[in-house]
Amino acid sequence: GGQSRSPNPLIRIRYNISNAKNVLNDVKNDILSCLSHQMYC
Repeated sequence: GGQSRSPNPLIRIRYNISNAKNVLNDVKNDILSCLSHQMYC
């Protein structure tokens, strides 16, 4: 994938925000599955 420059900086900001939400969601899921299996994280 090439680095395509977006003419609108808001698009990049929104992309970064949605990316961060996905990361937080993955972390939350990891913690929940960890707790549900009663393991030490």
